[in-house]
Amino acid sequence: MSKNVDDTYTTDHFSINPRGIDIIRNGIKCNHIEYNEIKLIEIKKSRSIKRWYIASIIGIVISVFFLRLIIIKTPHFHLSEVPTTVPFKFRNSNLIC
Repeated sequence: MSKNVDDTYTTDHFSINPRGIDIIRNGIKCNHIEYNEIKLIEIKKSRSIKRWYIASIIGIVISVFFLRLIIIKTPHFHLSEVPTTVPFKFRNSNLIC
């Protein structure tokens, strides 16, 4: 919350000034409310997307599709085929570190 010179308190969502309250959306003042118009103030947090559950389901479906695609395209191998020790040879065995 910031305080301006003309006694205006502003946030990303609203601005309070001596004339009333301004509702801000996307950085633009979209509505002005005079103090004498206010009967009740209820502040609650809401979601930006009205049908958030549909967006969540679509996101999950897309994620599962691509994960399944990655799993299908990944070559399968057995752990028994992986060597337990990797032969390692120094280039210059005379060097002592």
